[in-house]
Amino acid sequence: RTSPRGTPEGPVRAEGPPAGPKPSKGAAVDAQPMALRILLVDDSPTARAVWRAHVEARWSGACVDEAPSGRAALELARANAAYDVLVSDHHMPEGSGLDLLDAMCHERPATRRVLVTGDERDEVLNEALHSGRAHAVLLKRTGPRALVDRLEMLLPATRTMK
Repeated sequence: RTSPRGTPEGPVRAEGPPAGPKPSKGAAVDAQPMALRILLVDDSPTARAVWRAHVEARWSGACVDEAPSGRAALELARANAAYDVLVSDHHMPEGSGLDLLDAMCHERPATRRVLVTGDERDEVLNEALHSGRAHAVLLKRTGPRALVDRLEMLLPATRTMK
């Protein structure tokens, strides 16, 4: 499906390497860490593309999925392995980023949650941080480099190595 603007609607999954055979019982498990998994949520395809470019420039092996809405993001989160990080815009047509972060707190509590917003009102920022829904809140004006910097701070050192 495509939107009236000709952009894909619904979740967009990153194409990762095919799953290999599962190790047999008692077999040694490869110590290589799994690829970093990030879910980017914004109703703007341009914003998602910019975020993706910066994330993939920093973590070339990352599995980056995209969703244009909170509903689509939850579908991806329910259908796939856990994400290390969820990055969500706050203002979206089908519900707020805070609503999505709230749902993720319950469904995927281990996922680190970042809210990106252009709303600089203290009550929005405080609600996101003090409610425990967001591990970090970024203002859109800080740009995508600030997002990558914040992700590096939120993720364990073993997950942020290139």
